Amino acid sequence: MYLGVLGGPGGPVPAHVGPRTSPSHEKSQLEDSVAETIRKYFPETWIWDLVTVNSSGVADMEVTVPDTITEWKAGALCLSNDTGLGLSPVVSLQAFQPFFVALTMPYSVIRGEAFTLKATVQNYLPSCIRVRVELEASPDFTAVPVAKDQDSYCLCANGRHTEFWLVTPKSLGNVNFSVTAEARQSPEACGSDVPTVPKTGKRDTVVKVLIVEVSRPP
Repeated sequence: MYLGVLGGPGGPVPAHVGPRTSPSHEKSQLEDSVAETIRKYFPETWIWDLVTVNSSGVADMEVTVPDTITEWKAGALCLSNDTGLGLSPVVSLQAFQPFFVALTMPYSVIRGEAFTLKATVQNYLPSCIRVRVELEASPDFTAVPVAKDQDSYCLCANGRHTEFWLVTPKSLGNVNFSVTAEARQSPEACGSDVPTVPKTGKRDTVVKVLIVEVSRPP
């Protein structure tokens, strides 16, 4: 049986929890891992495997869901000596989290070529939050905010906000861009609402790779 899954990639991966020391330290690390997601696995398609099923036509697989927020569509093509060719109905899997940041950037650029990096934060929580967005500094590129840099801003239910940086790569090869959106505790109100901080998923970090080349291929 061939199993294939198509779509934009999917759900969050918990941050790494370090080695155990004391129960209180372990609890703190577990709380941090619940509070933050770090997403860096973004394949265009997912699961193209040849699987042997049992006599009931069933096979169990353990797989890691990719990190992009999306809905996956899955189907199977089956071959049997007794019954021939069979196609399964399409089923779906939605990978989602209520607060996340998404990056928009080119696949590749030439070294020294400037481009605009966009980071869009979306809030599907039922309440307002106060958000801080940060692009991690790197010696591999320079980045200048396009708009006036704010310490934080309000994002209410079903709201979105986009930050822009003018980026110029300085190194060749694969260059990582890491952007973090964090819901912060703040005494400042969001209009008439008091901003909240979610107990889980209050910090979302996305890491994407840009290919930097010497020149464009002919």
